[in-house]
Amino acid sequence: MIPPLYPFRAELYLRPFCKYDLNLLKESGLDEGELHKTSQTDSKFFYYVILAASDLPIGFVSFDDKELTISYRIAEKFQNLGWGTKAAYMLVLIIFATYGETILFADIYRDNQASRRVVEKIGFTFWELRQCGAMCLRYRLQV
Repeated sequence: MIPPLYPFRAELYLRPFCKYDLNLLKESGLDEGELHKTSQTDSKFFYYVILAASDLPIGFVSFDDKELTISYRIAEKFQNLGWGTKAAYMLVLIIFATYGETILFADIYRDNQASRRVVEKIGFTFWELRQCGAMCLRYRLQV
């Protein structure tokens, strides 16, 4: 059975990024460094994570189509509530359904246990160690 494209729509949704509304992310508590990185991102592969009840952006998810890598960031005050897992899962569904990719990767810093749990919960498995600024664990998902 194929899961619905937006399985958590009642709780949160993904909205395509627009570089002209970066200030929305400031409300959620993301730092200036994260906001600068987002301003360099191609909106085709970048989505706000929005809480449905309040329409408040609480983070973002993105996809690098050259490296086939997903990334995500949830504002600290919204972490450890399952939003990152749900948002990453929704992004993976969008990538598989829209772009037709069959293999995805996620690079996780070794000491980031929470991020490791996020990708493991949605089906990624450890693939290799690699250098990504610091030493990272590369996870892989194939359908």
